This record gives sequence, structure tokens and C-alpha cells, in this order.
Amino acid sequence: MGKRFSYSEYSSLRNEVIARISIINGQTNSAILTIISTWSAGIALLALLLGNRNINSIYALMLDVMGTFVFMVPIIYFLPLAIKSGENLIQIASLSAYIKVFYEYRTSVGDCDMELFNWETSNNLISNVNVDRGKASKYMKQYNGEYTYLALSSLSFFIVRAIFSVIELYNIYNFSWKFIVLISIMYFSLLIVSILRCWEIHKVSNVKETMMKSTNELISQYLDRAVELKYISQDKRETAFTFLNPKKSID
Repeated sequence: MGKRFSYSEYSSLRNEVIARISIINGQTNSAILTIISTWSAGIALLALLLGNRNINSIYALMLDVMGTFVFMVPIIYFLPLAIKSGENLIQIASLSAYIKVFYEYRTSVGDCDMELFNWETSNNLISNVNVDRGKASKYMKQYNGEYTYLALSSLSFFIVRAIFSVIELYNIYNFSWKFIVLISIMYFSLLIVSILRCWEIHKVSNVKETMMKSTNELISQYLDRAVELKYISQDKRETAFTFLNPKKSID
């Protein structure tokens, strides 16, 4: 039990937590900028089409399909962005769990003569975002949910634009009903793909599916690692887990 703390490591871990929070906020700005740009492009293509009723039907078809498809671009782009954001949430939970186990537990219970480290453990007692506390976490479950909402908004625009596209191609440009059916099938296929993408975006980015569900398991795994390294004795493992239990709270 003679292992000692590394103050430089603790400082590095805390800085990484802060950096990852900043990255999450930065990714949100990128998502908003992307969706504004693509929506603007979609509206511009629609205006170009409406302002040139006498253009060649093939050109009209290209503008119409492009103007509809552009609303899918944010949904395609948001999935990898949401995965990165969700991974940052998991890493924040992992860093927090590591700090609690290897820095805060033994100093909090007076098991060593080092300075007290207790921010992560104390913050967990009053936080409604680290774990799912039911009604208390109702609004915090929406944290990092902007990817889902923005993707669903773009999906709504896609649906409206697709319906308008079919009507325009049939009534204004007189494409045959067989061709319209083919276009409708294509739009419907894209709709199904987009819905599945939106669900994937929600699963990988929202705080309930990432941070809240992983925190309890991470504490347990780091405690097992601490026992393996003989940093915490096996007989104190359950006591340590009770002390660090993420679901524990202050009323």
C-alpha cells in the first residue's frame, strides 16, 4: 500500500476533462454551422427552380433532386460527429471514475497522508448528469441532444421537400407517372435510411446512453484494476465501491 500519488498526472487528467468538455461545445458549433449552410443551399436551389419555370425538364429534375437530397447532408455528416461527441462523454466519465478510484477514495477516507482530493466524488453527489436519477435527471438527459434534434429537423425538411418535389415534377414539368413512382421510391428509400441514421445519432450521442450508463461500470472496473495493482486491498474493494457509488446522492 506504499504507492504514492502523481500530482502531475492528476493535473493532466483534470485538464483533459476540461479540454474534452470544450471539444464537445466546439463540435456543437460545427454542427449548427453545417446545418445552416446546407439548409441555405437547399432553399437557394428551391428559389432557383421556382424562379425559372421554363427551364429544360432534365435541368429541372437535377435541381429538384439536388435540392431535396441536400437536406440529407446534415444527417449523413452528424453520425460521425455524434460518435466523436459520444466518445468524449464516455472518456469524461472514464477520467472521472479513474480520478475517484486512484486519487480521491484513499485521501477521502484518510487511508494515506496525502492532501485531500475530492472534487469528482463530491460533485457526483449533487450532479444529475453523471448517472440517471430519474425525474431529477429529466432535463439533463437532453444534454448533447442537439445532434438528434438537428437531424430530425433536417429530416422534416427532407420529407416536406420530397413531397413538394414529386408534385412539382408531375404537375409543372409533366414527367410520366411511372417516372414519378420511381422518384417516389427513391425518396422513400432515402427516408428510411435517414430515420435509421437519426436513431443511430441519438444512441451514440445522448448523455443517458453514454455517460449515465457507463459510469457505474467504469467505477467497478477501475476498482478491479486498483485491487490488481494492490493499490486497494481486496477486502476493501466493496467498501470502496459503496463509498464511490455513482448513484449515491445528497438530498
